[in-house]
Amino acid sequence: MERVAGQLADPLFDERQLLSPEDLTADERQMVPRWWLEAATLPAADAAEFVIAQWNSVLPGRLPATLELFRRRAAGVYLTRVDDGAVVLVYALHDETGDPDQFPFVCWYGHPPRRHLVNPRVDLELLPRGIRAMYSEIHDHFYLAPFESTGFMPSKEIFRLDGDPGRWKYENTNGTGIPDSNNMIPIVLHDTGSVCIELAGDRNEDDITGWLLYEASLVFAGPMWDAIDQRLVELCRLGVDELGDPPHDVRVR
Repeated sequence: MERVAGQLADPLFDERQLLSPEDLTADERQMVPRWWLEAATLPAADAAEFVIAQWNSVLPGRLPATLELFRRRAAGVYLTRVDDGAVVLVYALHDETGDPDQFPFVCWYGHPPRRHLVNPRVDLELLPRGIRAMYSEIHDHFYLAPFESTGFMPSKEIFRLDGDPGRWKYENTNGTGIPDSNNMIPIVLHDTGSVCIELAGDRNEDDITGWLLYEASLVFAGPMWDAIDQRLVELCRLGVDELGDPPHDVRVR
């Protein structure tokens, strides 16, 4: 725990204090799921198994590679507060890619889920059922620290792709046909390729395709959940140099 706290206090991340459930106010304890409070009291391996069971109870079998990586590289599950005062759940993973002395961990932050999803730009009832469950039962915003714009974007910030459908170049469509770009949204963000999906309501999720967005190109990425799973794993493997330096206003404090 001390080494995780030490990394989050590194100048890159600014200052961040790890919390125990007893450090939270009564209002904060009401705002976070009960399973968060239990996870934060467990040893690293037990905490990993516990949160993986929670994810699988909501999204059974949907993110196998990501959750296996969380299990294999588990360094603990912790609570902390971020800039807006929200309590988040920290998933600390041992880093296998960079300098273990300088940055021994990769940390993901999960914001509290939102039971009621509201977005003025997009009817969130049209999200695939599992994506809605991710936001309403696991985390409304799940991102790689300290890069708030890398990972599952907040539900309130989801937007449709802009512009004439003719502006998009489709690559490796695998015979699936070209989706309507005006009905597509980015869901997992990163500037080296964001996963985009169609707004599909209660359509069978296994029939929904994922596309990787590179500037004006949409590249076929296979079934939606496979594309998301692969992208999350890839992001866990990116070093700080590859991710780039975050803008000042989104650095972890």
